[in-house]
Amino acid sequence: MFFEQEQDSTSVNLDRHDDPHLERQIDRLFQLQIRRRWWGILILWLTLGLFCLWLLRSDIALWLEHFTWAAVRISIRYNRPAFIGLGLCVGITLSTLLRQSAYILNLSEGLHQELVKEVSEIRRRGPKHPLWQKVCALNDDSAEPVTDITIDLSDPDQASTDSDRQSSHEAQNESDMK
Repeated sequence: MFFEQEQDSTSVNLDRHDDPHLERQIDRLFQLQIRRRWWGILILWLTLGLFCLWLLRSDIALWLEHFTWAAVRISIRYNRPAFIGLGLCVGITLSTLLRQSAYILNLSEGLHQELVKEVSEIRRRGPKHPLWQKVCALNDDSAEPVTDITIDLSDPDQASTDSDRQSSHEAQNESDMK
């Protein structure tokens, strides 16, 4: 079992270097995930966050007049659901910021491996996958769908064969355009 996981991550690294479109597709998938997370956070703050702040409006007015930590502690004790809701909003916002920062600073190789696996799953399912159109459908160099590139995590030689086939296909398209 451990040997299979080690071999699996090695083949993913090989595939990443053999496929010229993989990095762009990983970036598209990551941007899509981040955009969806931020939309979810915005909806969470506009619904639950505002509702919890509304529940605390009298306590917030008291804090603005005479702020003491004792008043905050009493508010937490008697308005527990409101503080749990605000804690959820703040926690999810911070987790998204940390995840995005770790990816931007290349601190998380595990996150990159997860994205490679997700892209390979999207490619394997093809147009049937709901994210295929946004992640893999169009190659930036041409307007043709990228469908014949697959990543087989168990066979690293297969990925290079598919990327060679894609390169020859692009070269043929360029010669046809001239």
